[in-house]
Amino acid sequence: MRRPPECDERRGAAGLTGLPDDPAAAGMAEQGSAARPLPLRFWQDGVARLPGSIPNVQRQLMTRAILDETHVHSAIRETIADYHADIVREVQAAVAANDVVVVGMKQNPFPKRARKALDAAGLPYQYLEYGSYFKGWHPRLALKMWTGWPTLPMVFVKGVLIGGADDLRRLIRSGELARMQARK
Repeated sequence: MRRPPECDERRGAAGLTGLPDDPAAAGMAEQGSAARPLPLRFWQDGVARLPGSIPNVQRQLMTRAILDETHVHSAIRETIADYHADIVREVQAAVAANDVVVVGMKQNPFPKRARKALDAAGLPYQYLEYGSYFKGWHPRLALKMWTGWPTLPMVFVKGVLIGGADDLRRLIRSGELARMQARK
């Protein structure tokens, strides 16, 4: 499979425009005189991950376009960074504290399918539920903006977003989920 032309190495040393070459620096944004951690960044290898996540996760370039921070006016950067940041931090904390996390919502059958698949496989997990079809879409939007994943559930294994219910079931069937679980 060929990579799209917008993902070639001409996009800068970090692999994506506007990002520092130092992964440690990529997790910090300047706010006046104090540096503040950002919830998620793209590292030199082009993989989006949580700070402290497993460094040897399969590496491949993410082809989704993201508006570079240099193209966001400084007057609105804090608004973007703070948009339901409490919910994002809650999910980050759950992902850091649990091997498997499922983020879902009421009335949606797909989070239920993911939980049933994990129950059938005998795997413990943390479930976080945000709203329903009738309310709570703002916090879910913040999570979608943070992860880039457009639907629920969002399933994290060992700090890595693996997708939704169908993706989880594929990983269980292939044995990849067990291999991910076995990694430290």
